[in-house]
Amino acid sequence: MLLPSLLALAPLLLSQGPTLQIGATHRLPSFGMGSKNHASVAANANGDLCVVWHAETGLGDQHLVEAIVYRRQGEGRWVTFPGDHFVLGDPSLGVYGPGRDTCIKPAVCALGDGSFVAVWPRFDRFTLDGRLEAQRIVVPHSFGSAIPPLRRLASPVVLDEALRPGDGGSMPGITAVADTEALVAYTHEVHRTPLATGEVLRDYALRLQRMDWSRAPGDPEFRKESLQLPDLVAADDAPDVPAEGGLVLPEVAVDEPGHVFLAFEEFRASGRTGSAHDAAVVLVSLLQTGSTLTVEDVLRFRGSDARRRQRRPQLSVLRGDGVERALLAWGDRAGPGLIHNRARWRRIELTPQGPVVTPLGWSPAPGSEDFHPFPVLLPAMELLLASRAFPLTRRLLIGDSAHGTLSELWTHPPYVLRPSAALLLPETWTTRPQRLLAVSYEGSPASAMNVRSVYLQVVRF
Repeated sequence: MLLPSLLALAPLLLSQGPTLQIGATHRLPSFGMGSKNHASVAANANGDLCVVWHAETGLGDQHLVEAIVYRRQGEGRWVTFPGDHFVLGDPSLGVYGPGRDTCIKPAVCALGDGSFVAVWPRFDRFTLDGRLEAQRIVVPHSFGSAIPPLRRLASPVVLDEALRPGDGGSMPGITAVADTEALVAYTHEVHRTPLATGEVLRDYALRLQRMDWSRAPGDPEFRKESLQLPDLVAADDAPDVPAEGGLVLPEVAVDEPGHVFLAFEEFRASGRTGSAHDAAVVLVSLLQTGSTLTVEDVLRFRGSDARRRQRRPQLSVLRGDGVERALLAWGDRAGPGLIHNRARWRRIELTPQGPVVTPLGWSPAPGSEDFHPFPVLLPAMELLLASRAFPLTRRLLIGDSAHGTLSELWTHPPYVLRPSAALLLPETWTTRPQRLLAVSYEGSPASAMNVRSVYLQVVRF
């Protein structure tokens, strides 16, 4: 059953040209030779869109990171021009030697000044030595035949020269803090224990780092501050087995007046005795530009089965609404087998008495599984996107917390994974009242589920 407010999600057309319209679906181009994965989308106040993702190069497990910008050209129309699709993380640089580099799992945000900032890890495919890289993309805004080119640095900025993402996950999270400032969260390996069997146990911590893009990357004030969270995972319950785990797969969001919501997994290697996996939220104070990052509170969310890992938490905030709150979503492994994956989401409100957590509804279907939930906090509406697996397809569903009902977002490929969404704010560039959402995801035809492309569409609701 369709929600009344989501009737406008019906398909208009499938387009692969340079112009994107509301309701159309674009399959994004790629410089890669194989599957494209882990797309992330951001929208700036001008209505421009930026999507980043990684793609297989065709050389083993090597990947490159690429981006595309769609510039708003009037109401309901976005255009990507020559030069607006480019490589961000190029493994052919050979930082770690010929054929050794790989660049993966990027994230992107829009700063208050209208530019975009993307981050991604680059590491040695064989040793896991790595570094965290970033790039700012400035979109000159103009209409007509003379379209100025994008501006970006000649080479990426290295944020962390000694990153060791390890096995626990290397996806960074990024959010805007101010007009020219961004905050990035990422996983860093802090300890390793080699075993006689050749296995290496790894422990992870999370790092937060602020960037001020009004400064030159070589300026000491460019990287303004960093914070490493202490490991919140207790020692393994089996005393004869060294601990392995830590804080991984972070997502970060900043709400006004400057509270940072930091979500992450508490990871423990599979098969460890008594291991438990939580999705957790840490509230980190960031009261004003230049203030100190300090941990305020920790909220933990245990899954339906405490022995199984809670996966990939995601956050959404809405600035300027006068309410200090965030939506949190994650994947709950409720039991053995694939049919036990469930989507969970919560509303977190900050009050003088402390955080208040409200569970939100999501209706599972018998015999199906739900993956990669992604929350979207809108004015007077809370949405959750997730991929639901059926026998031959994976469809993209949207849940509305007010109705507790699910609707299907039309997508061209029948096999859809990893949605990402960004709210557009048309009131900044049009007087027409409307709500627009840019949605990216990876998808593939049913006949080749492991060969994926990245898709983008803008929906009105």
